[in-house]
Amino acid sequence: MSVIAGKSANNNDYSVGLGLTWLAGSTSGNGIFTLTSPTDIFNVDMVLADQTASATGWNGKLLTKNGAGTLVLSSTNTYSGDTLINQGVLQAGIANAFADSANVTVNSGATLDLNNLAQRANNLSGEGGVTLGSAALTAHNTADTTFDGNITGSGSLVKTGSEILRLTGINGYSGGTSLVDGTLSATRAQALGTGNITNNGILQLDFADNSTLANLLGGTGSLIKSGVGVATLTNNSSTQGAVEVNVGTLNLAQSGAFNAASLITANNATTVLASGSTLNLSGALTQSLGSELRVTVNAAQPVIVANNAVLSGTLNVTGFNATAPTSASMLAGTEFNVLHTNTANGISGSFTSVNFNGVTSPVDYLTLAGRVVNNQDYNVGFGLTWLAGPTVSNGTFTLAAPADFFNVDVILADQTVTNPNLWDGKSLIKNGAGTLQLSSVNTYTGDTLINGGTLRTGVANAFTSSANITVGSGATLDLNSFAQQAGNLSGSGQVTLGSAALTANNTASSQFDGVISGSGSLIKTGSGALTLTGINDYSGGSTLNAGTVIVTQGQALGTGSVANNTGSVLQLNFAGNSTLANILGGTGSLVKTGSGVATLTGAGSTQGAVAVNQGTLSFTQTGAFNAASLTTEGTGTTSLAANSTLNLTGALTQKADAILNVAVGTSQPAINAGSAVLDGVLNITGFSAGTPAVPVD
Repeated sequence: MSVIAGKSANNNDYSVGLGLTWLAGSTSGNGIFTLTSPTDIFNVDMVLADQTASATGWNGKLLTKNGAGTLVLSSTNTYSGDTLINQGVLQAGIANAFADSANVTVNSGATLDLNNLAQRANNLSGEGGVTLGSAALTAHNTADTTFDGNITGSGSLVKTGSEILRLTGINGYSGGTSLVDGTLSATRAQALGTGNITNNGILQLDFADNSTLANLLGGTGSLIKSGVGVATLTNNSSTQGAVEVNVGTLNLAQSGAFNAASLITANNATTVLASGSTLNLSGALTQSLGSELRVTVNAAQPVIVANNAVLSGTLNVTGFNATAPTSASMLAGTEFNVLHTNTANGISGSFTSVNFNGVTSPVDYLTLAGRVVNNQDYNVGFGLTWLAGPTVSNGTFTLAAPADFFNVDVILADQTVTNPNLWDGKSLIKNGAGTLQLSSVNTYTGDTLINGGTLRTGVANAFTSSANITVGSGATLDLNSFAQQAGNLSGSGQVTLGSAALTANNTASSQFDGVISGSGSLIKTGSGALTLTGINDYSGGSTLNAGTVIVTQGQALGTGSVANNTGSVLQLNFAGNSTLANILGGTGSLVKTGSGVATLTGAGSTQGAVAVNQGTLSFTQTGAFNAASLTTEGTGTTSLAANSTLNLTGALTQKADAILNVAVGTSQPAINAGSAVLDGVLNITGFSAGTPAVPVD
């Protein structure tokens, strides 16, 4: 331009021969305003409109500001070309001074000064500075642009237009940001100034590095996290529309709730809710495969409330208290509610893995895990390892210290497992010196192996379905006065009945070498044989309903009476000499095996068929022993003490080489039988001259 320095140019006051180059016509016109000195000022207080293109190469609508001085635009200009601020200052002297300009570029070192007057800048770009004063700058984007400079002042930024404005600078404007349309992308938190952000478009946090956004967010627009860095949001009571975490991490670290329409965390992206922060979603929470959700356990739960949720990926939990509860029913009370959905059956899928950041369960029978509850909640906390799922579940309960106690008051049922070599999904193993109590009628069908400490029952029939019960040396099965059925009982530990009955159900042969005590009783069922070798002192008696009970010494059946019912066998397999003082009843079979002497002393005993196959069966009771029959094999001996008699409804059979020892007493006949087949040896003791013969009827 060619002007008198310091003078104004307007439609009424031009110096002769001088005029705006903008208006110089097609021959010499151009739009360059060069003000060389920082003190140079020129005020364009007339409308700059589009001109015919000039022979100088000017397109008739491009304004270029060069030089260190200040160009003031004080009219509502209508030129439609670009505004290019290369140096110095372009200052507004009126609102909307360049609203029709297609593109506004503020290059490095240059300044666009709104001078407290609201402006619209189309497709803002460059690396210079924008000074708002108290005014609002409307950045209208019809194309994608990047502004790398700094925006300052107490004014605000308004984003309109359907395309993207990308801000990368450290902006200090404090009047807030309003997204009306399109996308506003920030590469750091400071790019968005210090005021509130009203988002009714798309706010993109494209953070390559970690950055904290302290601004209050409002509106119903979308919030998108991109870039590999962490975007931390700290302002309370923020609200957004749909939230997408596509890349990197979105860290919700505000105190209280962050409200949004929905949240999607994509593959390889992370959403974090810091301690004290919650998330309220009117729509869906979606955690994609390969995504991560991090939550901190605190007083506020649920951490997330959503209308519905689609779960996958990894859940990482921090701050969980790993103090184990003492009963299974208390586990739900120790759980932390990460997610609640307001829709019935609102949860689909589940997290593929749940981590507790180094915190582990202090016991093997509890796992720290997450679970979907009623398809509406997702909780994390302790759960029975028995129920932990096909890949990690097991049936081991280790209570190390004698004072340790855990009550399983939920039903233990058979589980599906992926590696039966580690656990078959149906067997219970009790380890350690502590006490495990079973207080439900469990249905697991595998073995029950008590290796140490105590397995106590808190309900009748706690392990009825268990195939085999083994009580290891030093361990205790405590019925706690609740009647139980033990399949194929074995081991060398202790069984404490209390006042209850233990039903030993044998589908196969087993041997119990331990001690059974208490005022309760023993009931034998099942076709298999149960061998008892210990010195048992239970006093409630024994009942044989099926199969065989084999005892290796006289105290194995406790101190009560023995009811040996039809179809059952009581086998006295004595290798040494021993006395069975119990009163025997019933019509089951009594069999003597083993090389030792079994002495029967119980008065009034009754049995079915008696067979002496090995060793000696000695009747020393006072009065009669009643039986259906008695057969002594060639390797066996039957002895009848003085004043003891034997009443047989059937036959007395003495095989070849069998021995019958009879001591002469006052009662005769010594043996009363329906019939007799005699062979072998008869030994009479206590007979003297003048003593009548000892008859056998």
